[in-house]
Amino acid sequence: MRESLYDYCTRTRRQALLEEWDVEGNGALTPLALSHGSRQKVWWRCGAGHRWQ
Repeated sequence: MRESLYDYCTRTRRQALLEEWDVEGNGALTPLALSHGSRQKVWWRCGAGHRWQ
């Protein structure tokens, strides 16, 4: 099984990336459920509120 995005970000000290995860835009999908390297499109939101996929 591939490493989750959450585990990858934690292991590589990229917690800032996890902070940009758009909870509202991704619904029930979480960084724990998404594999690192997945090609699935997800939503991100920066600290200024801008959203992108």
